[in-house]
Amino acid sequence: MRENLAEELEPLLSENHPTKDTLTVKKVAYYYAGKMIEKYRNTGKKKDAMALLSKCEKIDSRRYGIIINIFEDESPIKQEDKIFVKSIDYIKGMEGEKCLFILTNDLAAYLFDDNTEMNKTKNKLYVALTRSLNELSMYILKEVENKYTKKRIQDSFEGYL
Repeated sequence: MRENLAEELEPLLSENHPTKDTLTVKKVAYYYAGKMIEKYRNTGKKKDAMALLSKCEKIDSRRYGIIINIFEDESPIKQEDKIFVKSIDYIKGMEGEKCLFILTNDLAAYLFDDNTEMNKTKNKLYVALTRSLNELSMYILKEVENKYTKKRIQDSFEGYL
């Protein structure tokens, strides 16, 4: 968890402190990750860990959502009764028998070859599509269907079946 958290903190710290060198940013990200995990383990609350970061760093809502979802769910429901919904960043290195992939416009551009550039988003698509050991279900958002049309989406997936 610490490595995932530090990896997500690095771009935030780079943006907030553009004059700092890469090594310093990595060290500070790793330090913050450790402190945030410690705070979360002591209080059991994601928001407490995020408050530690928010006190010192400016953070937008999108990145806040990504970072807070790296922490384990604090729900008292038994593990076997849960359906986990996690970000791609959270699931790196994990696998499951059944997985649900929610296709958004940013990822659809890579899946349907509108964008062929190799970058972090394309890597995230690969991670998302390779987590399932047995069964992968896809939920395609209405906005994706509106942009790419149902026919184009179906034709694209026919090539994989």
